Amino acid sequence: MAARTRKAPASTRKFGLLRFIAYLYVIIGLLVLIGAILASVITLNAANNPIVAGGQVIQTGGATAAVGIIVSGVIVALIYVGIGHAILAFLSIEEHTRRSAIAQEQLLRANMQLLRQLDQRLP
Repeated sequence: MAARTRKAPASTRKFGLLRFIAYLYVIIGLLVLIGAILASVITLNAANNPIVAGGQVIQTGGATAAVGIIVSGVIVALIYVGIGHAILAFLSIEEHTRRSAIAQEQLLRANMQLLRQLDQRLP
């Protein structure tokens, strides 16, 4: 009697919605980074072009504000990308654990079959 194998195809993956959420976090993180870069460029541009309102010159933006926008944007982007990759790492651990359990079960069944055959051959 041959050992039955219950190996799932490599293309099937569990937790599709959670994988989607993880990639969504990564994409949001990248969009935050791009938005921070654009906001800092706009802030620097505004610093070079003061606004005249009511006869008074209003200085807006500045290099300090641009650096603050970049730093905070990078921090937030890293948090989002980190959360996404942490979810993907947990999913990978689950997938490898499941494959390992299936492989150990197959090995145990094969060993049990060999032991039965040896037991039948002994007097």
